[in-house]
Amino acid sequence: MDNCDAAEVLKNLKTSFIAHVQKATPPIRENVTFEDVVGKSACSSQTSFKLYKHQLECFNALSQGKNVVLTASTGSGKTEAWLLYALAGKKRVLALYPTKALANDQSHRIAKYYKCYNFDVHEKGEAVYGAVVRYDGDTSKSKEVKG
Repeated sequence: MDNCDAAEVLKNLKTSFIAHVQKATPPIRENVTFEDVVGKSACSSQTSFKLYKHQLECFNALSQGKNVVLTASTGSGKTEAWLLYALAGKKRVLALYPTKALANDQSHRIAKYYKCYNFDVHEKGEAVYGAVVRYDGDTSKSKEVKG
């Protein structure tokens, strides 16, 4: 499979954009925590970590109404980058994942954050519902997704 170049895709779509390509470097921690942005949670042990620079930059850009495309290595906190904005502003978001396994993993991870901030989230086996809903091709057609 060929690599997908975001700049090529945007050029083909005749979309104006500014491309900035930066050599991969280890993420830099900021002196700002998840809780500093979103507020104190019911489970500080999970939300009191210091943010990476790219997470804070993503939050700031989204807060200014900008669109963001974030590419970073596995485990570098891409989910937290947009989740900060969603939780801080109580925004509704749609997260798309390329595989069911990743969607399952991430929906449970996201649900933990939402529970920390007292959102109505229920987990039953692989199913997650309430403030966080996982929907895929195996989801029953009769399941009503509210929100």
